[in-house]
Amino acid sequence: FVARSSLDLVAPSEEFWTFLGVDESMKVEYKFLKKYHRREGVINKKDKIIYEYQIVLTNNKQSEEEIVLWDQVPITQNESIIVELIEPTYEKDSDKLKKNEFNYLEWFFTLQPGEKVEVPFVFSVEHPKGVMVTGL
Repeated sequence: FVARSSLDLVAPSEEFWTFLGVDESMKVEYKFLKKYHRREGVINKKDKIIYEYQIVLTNNKQSEEEIVLWDQVPITQNESIIVELIEPTYEKDSDKLKKNEFNYLEWFFTLQPGEKVEVPFVFSVEHPKGVMVTGL
């Protein structure tokens, strides 16, 4: 694959970011674990669907690597549908986990050579009975 591209001018000591392609020595597995339903409410019945995923990062390099992992909590356009992040627990931005206005989570890791990290990702989608939820 050959391509042409241009970069903004960068001073010799200035940092910049660019994507150079897939790094074959870093392994990322996105595993779907399970999905289960719950019925809640006595009068106003609601369905709650819980999705459980696990993201596994493995550093197969001989050097320490800094990794930023992104994933998005689903966004609803229907006010009767409520999406809640269950795991990881997020209260505010920290050095290890941040969340932006588009519901993207950013995890920050420093992986040692051969190190493997398992990241749980669990969220729930609550909606009134009879409302169809698509796109998950």
